[in-house]
Formats: sequence, C-alpha cells, structure tokens
Amino acid sequence: MRWPHALTLAAPLTLVAPLTLAAALLAGCAMVRATPAQDYAVLATAATAGEMVPPAALKRAFLAAPDFAERMQRLRVLETQALRALDQEPLRLGAVGSAILDHYYGSLAGHEALVRFYSHLEADEQAAWHRAWVAAIKGAIESSAKQIGEEGALPTAYVALSDTDAEAFLIARGQRAVGGRYQ
Repeated sequence: MRWPHALTLAAPLTLVAPLTLAAALLAGCAMVRATPAQDYAVLATAATAGEMVPPAALKRAFLAAPDFAERMQRLRVLETQALRALDQEPLRLGAVGSAILDHYYGSLAGHEALVRFYSHLEADEQAAWHRAWVAAIKGAIESSAKQIGEEGALPTAYVALSDTDAEAFLIARGQRAVGGRYQ
C-alpha cells in the first residue's frame, strides 16, 4: 500500500523542484536588471528629463562612477566660478551652472547658479525647477547630520561632497562661511 502513495507524492515533488528553481532564476534575473537604475548616467538622465531623483541616490551613484575623479576635479573648478559669480554676474551663471550639472546633476552650486540665472531672466518655471532641486539637496544635507546626546545637543557635522558643496549649502541657507575651509 505504501508504494502507490509514494508515487503520488513523488510526481508533484518532481514538478515542484524544477518550478522552484525556475522561479529563483527568474527572480535573480530581475534583480540583475534592477541594478543599472543605480548607475549615475541613468539617474542623471532621469533627472534631466524632469524626474525628481532622490539626491542621496544620485550622490551615491556619482561617487561610484568610474570617472568620478575626473568629474570631481572639473566640478570643483566650475563650482568655485559659480559661487564667485552668484551676486555679481547672473548672466554668466547660465553657462557655468549648465556645465556643472553636466558633470554632476546633484550639485547644489549648479542648481543655485541656475536659480539665480533664470530668476534674473524672469523664467519662473525653470527657476522653480532648480529651486526645488536646491531644496531637495539642502534637505538631504541637513538630514545627514544626526542628533547626538540629549535633547538640545548640537548635531554632528553636515555631510557635503566637497568644500564648494559646503559653501553652496551655506549660501542656500542664507549664511556665509566664517574662518578657514578644510577638505
């Protein structure tokens, strides 16, 4: 009597095992396809197409990009130019801000430059888009500081990508740097 019972259980098990293996392989393939979404070029393209990409995701992808060092070197030069021209040369900010965002779309200095440029031209829609990015990036930097100790304790340091990013953060908050800058 046991023989027929064993056959009835063996048939479903021989079907279940291959189906389970196939499902696991398909799930693995789906995971492999999901990883390019973390690629900087993909995220930057989505952002330039009008999608609001989380600044933290954009920053992580930028830091992991294979050409990070070259982009960062050029970015710092352009961001320094933009920060120096913010109050004096609003028309120059269009080209510099665009060049900055070509290197790193999550640049606070680049978006701040374009807010000032488009505001000067009275292009309110474009200025609003970059203003939203300034707010999002500023919020990401502010949330990077964790509260320590008891209530009322000072936050830890804010995390910025570079010294120019930190300076742009202060400008976006309506503040100015006091003292020296360290990297």
